[in-house]
Amino acid sequence: MGLYRDLLGQEYERLAPSLQIFHDGPGAEGRFDVVWSPGWARWMACRIMQLPKPGSDLPTQLLVCAKNGAEVWDRTFEKSKLVTIQTAEKGYLCETKWPISFEFEVRIVDGGLDYSSKRTRILGCPLPSFLSVRIEATERPSEAGLYTRVRFLLPGLGQICQYEGELRST
Repeated sequence: MGLYRDLLGQEYERLAPSLQIFHDGPGAEGRFDVVWSPGWARWMACRIMQLPKPGSDLPTQLLVCAKNGAEVWDRTFEKSKLVTIQTAEKGYLCETKWPISFEFEVRIVDGGLDYSSKRTRILGCPLPSFLSVRIEATERPSEAGLYTRVRFLLPGLGQICQYEGELRST
């Protein structure tokens, strides 16, 4: 059984078939747009978080490797890499890019998934909400397989980065 099947339980069957194929598979490819919001403070935050570099219609690959109850998500946006480890803990999806970890509430909406970060930790210590990065993401079925959008927001700065595009399972 996969991480998302474990996390969502019987609700997993409510996902659109293309999303089930995606989350059961070893990866996907597609094209994405990555936008960094203007302003030096936002750009610095993107660089510190090692978010993918901005660009349009970037060839994008995702490789997912299951390991010890976790999934390693290795994303490549043209030449920018973003590697995270996902686990399920106490009903939340936890995504870690050391030293930062995010806990997400994941909900099924219209056959797709909505992700909303609820907690941010650095080196395992929770950050107060006024210092926490907020991440909002959606996955929806599309002609190619699935459409996804991920937004990164910081208190006082608003949105610092967004990436979106379509993926087809490989």
